[in-house]
Amino acid sequence: MRNTIFQFIVKLALFTIIILVLTFSLNYLMPPAWLTPMMPFLVLFFAIVTAVVYYVIKKATAKRFNRFVLLFNLSTLVKLIIYIGVLTLYIVLFPKDRIQFLAAFFVLYICFTVFEIALLLRSEKK
Repeated sequence: MRNTIFQFIVKLALFTIIILVLTFSLNYLMPPAWLTPMMPFLVLFFAIVTAVVYYVIKKATAKRFNRFVLLFNLSTLVKLIIYIGVLTLYIVLFPKDRIQFLAAFFVLYICFTVFEIALLLRSEKK
């Protein structure tokens, strides 16, 4: 299992680097008014949350796989609560940047969720 977590972290790091490169490329390709200055921090936030959730799910289901669905759903609920908290806090503190932040958050949420689910499903099939 330790090897599985290490492989996931390596893949997550590569995925995060690719997303960061795309993020910095967007800074040169798009008008600054369309982008949030928080984008690199959002990428790191999603990478950290994804790594923690994957680790917790793998650690908890190592001995009893039948807990996988319960833990996956519970982790999804906890992530959504955290995400709603971060969105609400940012929108209240920085209302001028809310549209750009929401758009960036949504795109990153989709990217990291697809990445996490794809790797979780692939590792559970083995």
